[in-house]
Amino acid sequence: MRAALLPLALLLSPLAFAKAVEGYYSPDAVAASSAAFGRYSNALMPRFEKAERDIAVANNAVSELELGVLVLGGRAPDELRAHYKSTRKTVTVAFLQTQAHIALLEDDSSATFGAALERALVAMGPTTVAKECAAGPSGIAAIAGPGRGPATCAGEDLNAPLAAALDKDPALLAAIDEILALEWPDTTIPKATQPLVPLTSAGPAYIQVDDLAIALLSRQIEDLGATFEQEIAPLERGLEAKDPQALADAKAARDRYEAAVSAAGAKMLTAVEKSLKKRGEAVALCANPAAFGGCEGEDKTDLLVRALSNDKKVLKALR
Repeated sequence: MRAALLPLALLLSPLAFAKAVEGYYSPDAVAASSAAFGRYSNALMPRFEKAERDIAVANNAVSELELGVLVLGGRAPDELRAHYKSTRKTVTVAFLQTQAHIALLEDDSSATFGAALERALVAMGPTTVAKECAAGPSGIAAIAGPGRGPATCAGEDLNAPLAAALDKDPALLAAIDEILALEWPDTTIPKATQPLVPLTSAGPAYIQVDDLAIALLSRQIEDLGATFEQEIAPLERGLEAKDPQALADAKAARDRYEAAVSAAGAKMLTAVEKSLKKRGEAVALCANPAAFGGCEGEDKTDLLVRALSNDKKVLKALR
């Protein structure tokens, strides 16, 4: 999500020059020396990081919520299913809007700083002709070690003068303010507490369903996911082309995956319910992640999942 800021060479695109060379510059070096670019980068970075963080948290929580709903299967109330569908849509829209906004920033950044650099080069006059050159490896090439760039660049180092020209360019400064004033999509996902799903009681103590499933069914769920991916892989081109048959086959594969996870979940919950009743534990189930509001009550997930993970009868029932 930082593509609009890094690598800098994408923002300051190379230009064509006359054959005579009297000086050199590097777009990365110009940007690094430019106070205007530094202000732009420093202002955008926190916004990128927040959007990246919010979307990552939301995507992870959607996966947790989806797993919880699938594991509950027929036990999942309609209210919870509606919450899952609504939340998934909200997160997807936020992600797509953020992607579109970043693409806009990339285009604006490239055009704005590229044009400013061109103006600065032209302003140097016909007696100073610059050639793009960076001594030694830079960017991705630098990771590979030495030998990927010239040891030195011929002529006068024009990076600092060009950066100074950018910092005094009124058109660039105005454009930066305009870009920074653009409103970012809202990536904050609203929270909504969800009701508990009865197990050995209706609550208030509860176990988080996704944590329980990960502890007891992780291998099965991974295998089912791998099977689903194998079935989807040959359909990739058809899905990209929105081929009706490919879409139907993908939906059928998804339905099989969901049904298999729900079947495994039903088996697990039957064994867990039996074990908890013998222990005298009165608990319900929560499928809503804390990131989306969680559930009201006493969270006994850590304690009970640890006990159930070591329950030989539960483990035997899940073989």
